Amino acid sequence: REANKVRLKPNIDIRVGKQLKDGYKIALDYTRSMWQQQWTSGNVARHYHSIQPTVTITNRRALQNRRKSKIINRLRFGICALNQRLHKIGRAPSPLCTSCGKDETIGHYLLECTGNPATRELLDRCDMWHVEKTVVGVLSDARTIDFIANTFTRDI
Repeated sequence: REANKVRLKPNIDIRVGKQLKDGYKIALDYTRSMWQQQWTSGNVARHYHSIQPTVTITNRRALQNRRKSKIINRLRFGICALNQRLHKIGRAPSPLCTSCGKDETIGHYLLECTGNPATRELLDRCDMWHVEKTVVGVLSDARTIDFIANTFTRDI
C-alpha cells in the first residue's frame, strides 16, 4: 500500500544533506584558515607579510610580463640587488647608494633617493592617487606597482 503511494508521486523527496560543492567550500575555507594562521604566526618572509598580510589563492599578477613580475616580487620579498643587501652578502663594496650616499634600502630606492628622478615622480603619483608613502603602501597598490615596473629602469 505505501509502495503504491510512493510509486504514484512524480518526485521522490529524500534529504541528502550537503552537496559536494558544499564540501569543497568547507575544505577550502578550512585550508585557507589554517594557511592564514601559519602565515600570521610564522617567522618566514616577514617583509612580504607586511605587504600582503592576508593569504589568497588567486594569482593577482598572473598576466604580467616576466620583467614586471621579477621586479615586484623581488621588492615584495626584500631580496633585490640594492647595495645594502649586496654589501651584506659580499657583492658590493658599500651599502650606500651611489647617487646620494645614503643606505640603499628598498624604502630608500623607492621613496627617498634624491638622485633618482623616478622616486620624485612616484611620490607625486602617491599624492595624486592618495597612496600611503611607505614601502607597504606603494607595493600594495596596483597603480604604483605598474608605475614602478614601467618607470624604474634599474635591474634589481
